[in-house]
Amino acid sequence: MKTLIAYPKIIKRAEAYIQLDNGEVWSPLRPFMPRKEFGSAYPHRDPEMTRLPAGETLEAFVHKAAGGYAVETPALGPGQFYPRIWRTGEGLEQCGDPVLRVEETVFRGSFVNSLEQIEGLFDDLLSIFRVVHPAMNNLEAYGGAIRDIIILACTEVEAQWKGVLEANSVTPSGPYFKTSDYVRLLPEMKLDQYEVGLIRYPRISATAPFMGWDTSQATQSLSWYAAYNQVKHDREIKFEDASLKHAIEAVAACVVMLAAQFGVDALQRHHLKPVFEFKRRAMWEPKDWYYQPIPGRGWEQVPCLL
Repeated sequence: MKTLIAYPKIIKRAEAYIQLDNGEVWSPLRPFMPRKEFGSAYPHRDPEMTRLPAGETLEAFVHKAAGGYAVETPALGPGQFYPRIWRTGEGLEQCGDPVLRVEETVFRGSFVNSLEQIEGLFDDLLSIFRVVHPAMNNLEAYGGAIRDIIILACTEVEAQWKGVLEANSVTPSGPYFKTSDYVRLLPEMKLDQYEVGLIRYPRISATAPFMGWDTSQATQSLSWYAAYNQVKHDREIKFEDASLKHAIEAVAACVVMLAAQFGVDALQRHHLKPVFEFKRRAMWEPKDWYYQPIPGRGWEQVPCLL
């Protein structure tokens, strides 16, 4: 089997062409389902099967069909995806609903459970805001209820980290997973490219909770996660690390992890409470996008080499 993709210089969409071992060529296979309101701009077109003329290569066929579009080989074939790792691109959502939806995978239950956990954290955080107003000069305020939020948020982040690694057949480097294992997710999910802000409190600076995550200091390079370890294991001495700033960052990390696994549009479809808004998101090139499967075939999980 061989797959090529073609896309314009101003990248907002792309199409995949796959040649099967039996000689069939299927196209166009898209990374999104076009929306009706776009009409003729991105009309819906079911993938069609054809056969190459004798002696013609797939490369020649795609160049001819796609005109002046760039042509390259994608990381995965149509219908293949890395489990619990979302890949999208600049403007792709404007064309239609990106594939693959979490509702079409075995991870829907995990997604919904995480949503419920995060909504509980939102409720707890908003309760704190009614007592300690989220202003810049209050961010170092600390206390027992704030400590509880940090611990709950970080254990949720750990659960999501572990879930992604296990879904991609990664085993721990020791008897159990550690941050030195979890940090392997950073480049493959571009976690440090996500930035979120509190919608109702714009004076609080937006946070990129995974910015600066370093493999050589996998725990200490995340200040909110280092604080979690301190207030969990050494509360009497490190109690002041249970700060409002760290609580906000830890809850933000939960939101980022969920979006990096299943996409921001999934959070919107399931009506996640609008507490945080995305200021910046990870974007991927067309070769990394997921493309719809050939008609009659389903989606196929492919472990990411983390």
